[in-house]
Amino acid sequence: MDIITAVLHHRLQKLQSKFSTHRLLFQQNANCKGSQQ
Repeated sequence: MDIITAVLHHRLQKLQSKFSTHRLLFQQNANCKGSQQ
């Protein structure tokens, strides 16, 4: 794998992990709001 591909792949992985944690927090937040009502 050349450097450019490696960098792009690394950024993609970071974005995916960031997105998945954000979605997890969003689900937890939605669950909290749902239980409060």
